[in-house]
Amino acid sequence: MKAHRVYDNWKESIFIKRLNRFTILVELKKDQRINAYLPNTGRLQEHLIPGHKIFLTKIKTEKFDYKAVASYYQGSYVFLDTVKLNRMFELFINNDLIEEFNHPVLTCREYTIENHRYDFFLRDRLNNRNLIEIKSCTLCHNHTAMFPDAPSKRALSHIFHLSGLENLSYKPWIIFLISHSRAERFIPNLHTDPEFTEALIKLKNLNIAAFRYEMIDPVTVDLDSLYRINLDLKSAKDHLTISGSYLLILENHEDINIKIGQLGKISFKKGYYVYIGSAMNGLDQRLNRHHRSLKKKRWHIDYISPNPMRLIKDFKIRRRDRVEDKIADDLMKIADGYILNFGSSDSRLKSHLLFFKKSPLQNQLFIKVILNYQTFTENLIL
Repeated sequence: MKAHRVYDNWKESIFIKRLNRFTILVELKKDQRINAYLPNTGRLQEHLIPGHKIFLTKIKTEKFDYKAVASYYQGSYVFLDTVKLNRMFELFINNDLIEEFNHPVLTCREYTIENHRYDFFLRDRLNNRNLIEIKSCTLCHNHTAMFPDAPSKRALSHIFHLSGLENLSYKPWIIFLISHSRAERFIPNLHTDPEFTEALIKLKNLNIAAFRYEMIDPVTVDLDSLYRINLDLKSAKDHLTISGSYLLILENHEDINIKIGQLGKISFKKGYYVYIGSAMNGLDQRLNRHHRSLKKKRWHIDYISPNPMRLIKDFKIRRRDRVEDKIADDLMKIADGYILNFGSSDSRLKSHLLFFKKSPLQNQLFIKVILNYQTFTENLIL
């Protein structure tokens, strides 16, 4: 084991809520709440759950005394500080832990070419001119790592530009660093960013690698733990389709009665509702329709979304197989109720509209079900 301490100190806190892209509210100890800097713009939905442990390090800026640097998920510390990632990669290189880059002759950080800035230029002993872009991957669920966890136009721009540099005698690389010790395979996140996924699959002259590493504690990395994992582009290619299942998260501000087509008048309690549907001939178009206020009422969901209930979020599960019944069945086990026969006329289930007293987005079990299906691991027994 070759331990490297990224920060001198760390402190445990409890996550309360995200205030903006770079600020979270946490509880250090009972009745002591503070704002902490979050150096990560990703969604981090599996980490930023109320009650979840977030590890901080002490800093001193005008706005913050602490910075969030790590989380703990499925048996592993997860490093969240993307600012420090390039320094970590440099340590891996300098310790000759990546075979292709052993004994580098020259290493230059933040290398600019044609108005694009890349993380590293590295000349190796074979005189290859490696141009390297590093991506931090914090999403790892059931041994499956995925990137990005939010659409990334910057990442897409980088890989298109990188792929064209081979003609200029550069060897282009995109490397995913996964801070989860249990990661076994990497899949580009086709559900969140299908354009990035398609580009990664089709650009044949782009060198791609994914490595996991282990954090011994929230601020200490084991350099010797670096391990190259399977790059599973086949699963992404097989399921990169216009079909799939989806979930709509709706917020209902007050108790209301609404006439729902042939179902008649239904009472809806104040709270949150989750609708599970499928669109096997146009997933993106179906979601766009659900967000429109002006439309013909064709399905049960059209009577409540996006009015009078507020559609606050949707989840896409891009798959060729139809899994909406399985998802609804799994979520019904953790829901607080359901609306009988809603959206389930062609289903074996009693309902496809489930009720939650509190926001399901703040429920770890709810997020787990979503990620089970997005990582194609719903049948995995852990």
